[in-house]
Amino acid sequence: RIYSSDLAMHVALSVRGYTVYPWRDSAQKWNESPDKDHPEAQAKFALQWPAFNPLAAFAHNHKEHYSDPVPSEEKTLLAKHLKTTFRDLFCHGCVWHRGPSLETPIPVKNPQTWDLFPPPDLFDEEYKLKVEELRDEPRHREGPHPSDRCFQAPGETPKVTQAPKPRPLPPTTVAPSSVTSPSKPSAAGLPILAERPPWLVHDDGLVIDARKEMGAGGGILIASTVLVDGRHEWGGAAKRPGWLRAALATNRNHAKHQGHAMVVRWKPTLRFPPPWQEKECDRKENKREIENCWLNLERENFNWEKHEMMINYLNSPEKFTHVFVLDADAVLVQPDHDTVQDMIKELEDAGKDLFLTNEDWIGDVSSLTRINGGLLFAKNTPFTRGLFEDMLDSHWLGPDGISKPRIGGGRMAGCAGNEQLC
Repeated sequence: RIYSSDLAMHVALSVRGYTVYPWRDSAQKWNESPDKDHPEAQAKFALQWPAFNPLAAFAHNHKEHYSDPVPSEEKTLLAKHLKTTFRDLFCHGCVWHRGPSLETPIPVKNPQTWDLFPPPDLFDEEYKLKVEELRDEPRHREGPHPSDRCFQAPGETPKVTQAPKPRPLPPTTVAPSSVTSPSKPSAAGLPILAERPPWLVHDDGLVIDARKEMGAGGGILIASTVLVDGRHEWGGAAKRPGWLRAALATNRNHAKHQGHAMVVRWKPTLRFPPPWQEKECDRKENKREIENCWLNLERENFNWEKHEMMINYLNSPEKFTHVFVLDADAVLVQPDHDTVQDMIKELEDAGKDLFLTNEDWIGDVSSLTRINGGLLFAKNTPFTRGLFEDMLDSHWLGPDGISKPRIGGGRMAGCAGNEQLC
């Protein structure tokens, strides 16, 4: 017996301990499906074909070899095996393997479950086809319960809502920039909802708000920047890489299970570059070095956007108790384990307000004490609000930094370039 590919994948993954279930971010792509410029047509198409999801992290998109004949070598093997017929649906001749490359066969008894579950007699009266029981009409015409549907019910007109304008915040400076950023902002390919709650700032997009008491404020916010850079490491203006969409979908799933809110920032809000960097790249010797200089400065300044995002939501009228700024290529891989609550406990036990990580995976001595900027978890306190404002002010003013930080102490400098060194 030959399993279909869908069942074979389910069996292969399940027998190795994975839990397999339908995932909203694993979808089917049709050649005749409407493109992204026709959202109403896409919504109607999705009513007809629920597996269609243009924002999914993964799309089954290739069927060009469906009609290809079986290769002659494989066909010989199949023909030889099919000479033996079986009256049951149990696995005969199955071979499983273990090891990193599945190189070691696992001895199995054929058939594996024969002794425990003898096959039924297929000629039993109970297995006979009863024509009178065949139905021309579906048994449950009403379809799934509304709480189980991912799309509107058949016959419903898709709702197209106009998102309210974003709530702007005061810019970092009113001074115009003399440099054009190497990249063009884009929200294409991001799992952003049309809903815009009043606490959302700038052009940030809401991914999910699973807090139990929405509208009451408080709770935990997960925030990530997904800015299109000049080197297109995070995708281009029209398309985002599958790995990024998969990471965002995984974190969205974690936020949903644990009752958090999640937002992404796709459009820069800080002026590029700061005034002291205006002529930073003019001293380079040739065009290629100048271009590479601006690309590097853009990347460094994009890192500071995370600190701006932290300030925006620590000061939000929504009064989040904690703000978790996480790089979009970092993933919360345990949906049933509340990692955020563990970090809150770590802060409380240590009597601290800010949770950071080092870079121990690099392996050298300095990496053990060097802060990694990809994970910033802050309790909403006067100290954390003042700290991130001090750091941004110091970056804005350049190598000299600021002489009187809000959090006290002496001059805060070293924040001009890389935010890790601040």
